Amino acid sequence: MSKTKCPKVNLKSRDMLPKYSDEELGLLAGRVGLTLEQLKTVGEMANRTYQAIGYDLAQANDGNQMKREEIVEVVLDCNYMEEHGRYGRTPLDPVIKEWLHGKWKYNLNHVYQAVAAVAFPYYLYE
Repeated sequence: MSKTKCPKVNLKSRDMLPKYSDEELGLLAGRVGLTLEQLKTVGEMANRTYQAIGYDLAQANDGNQMKREEIVEVVLDCNYMEEHGRYGRTPLDPVIKEWLHGKWKYNLNHVYQAVAAVAFPYYLYE
């Protein structure tokens, strides 16, 4: 039995987030109803979504940098990840699709922490 505890992901920390082990990420994933692989997929989708909407975010924010917690919140909002996060026309995993629509049933701070841990290690984004 593993003695690894679920890591605390400090979204407000000005430090770069550490590289979490697969075991730690698996614990974060389980806390929000995903497997490790599904969380990694969500992280990739979140990163692609940020790449797609980042310029618009910068424009809306008058070119000012945005904090990690703000980026995570915007990327997870609405249907941005479904729209921008997939590879081309690849069908979305039904579990991930359902999770994207129902993620709010989990502790929102846990959702933000899990996504930040796999997709947004830096404190500020431009």
